[in-house]
Amino acid sequence: MALLENQGNEGAERFLKNELAKNKESGTYLFYGRKGVNVERYAVEFAMAINCQEKENDFCGKCKSCIEIEKGIHPDWVDVSRFKVREE
Repeated sequence: MALLENQGNEGAERFLKNELAKNKESGTYLFYGRKGVNVERYAVEFAMAINCQEKENDFCGKCKSCIEIEKGIHPDWVDVSRFKVREE
C-alpha cells in the first residue's frame, strides 16, 4: 500500500515520506493536530511503513507487524490517545 495516499495534508505527507526516504528514523514521533486532519491515520500508516516486514511499496498491511499496529498491539507502537488522563 502506498503511504498516506490522498489524506489531504501535503506538508505532513512530504515530511513523513522524506523521513522514510532517509532510512534513519527517529526513536519517537508525536502526531498532533486538530480533528479532521487524519492524524491517527497518518500515525498508523507511518508506523506500519517503518515496521513492515514485507516492504511492498511503503507497507503491506498484511504482515504480523502491520496487523499488530493496526490493532494497536504492536510492542513498538503506542497510541497515547487511547489513554485517559486521570483528574484528581
